[in-house]
Amino acid sequence: MIGREFFSIESICSNCINKVVRNIDECQKRNREAQLISQNRPKVKKKNRDAQLKRFKDLEVRRKHSEVGKKKWKDPEYREKMEKIVKEKWNDPEYARKVIQNSKARGLKGVYKGLYYDSGYELSWLMILDSEGKISNVDRVNLYIEYNNSKKKLSHYYPNFILDGKYLVEIKGCGLWVDIDNISKKNEAAKI
Repeated sequence: MIGREFFSIESICSNCINKVVRNIDECQKRNREAQLISQNRPKVKKKNRDAQLKRFKDLEVRRKHSEVGKKKWKDPEYREKMEKIVKEKWNDPEYARKVIQNSKARGLKGVYKGLYYDSGYELSWLMILDSEGKISNVDRVNLYIEYNNSKKKLSHYYPNFILDGKYLVEIKGCGLWVDIDNISKKNEAAKI
């Protein structure tokens, strides 16, 4: 009892103390921090990465994981939970900055038929236009549009292309991270 940090004078068995202490915020915070340190050691990261690579070499394992993921994603409760988690993470500016920085660093970029593309979505769109014989009607845009974002702050966005010399085209992926309200505000500003 003398060495206890919590309940140092109560004569409670160690199992009962652990049940109570595990639910104390301070204890949970310390545990999270210790786990983060442990999981981010280079040796542990390499071991986990190698195990994943080895496991996913087996096509049957990959197929099973894909099926489980697709089935899980059809569950509305799971989707709501994931949406909530993602939105909470994106509210952290440091997290958002890192994700955007990493996606730009590793994203698909290049030139297709003389037109620069900044994502796989943009490349796909250019390839569709090319297959329809309309790629000569597209140019990269060199302008920005001011708009009031969903937080009512003045922002800028840069459309990707201009089609037929009059239609601004902004290519976006689709996912939980997409702010539909913000896209609507961009569209409204572009019409002006």
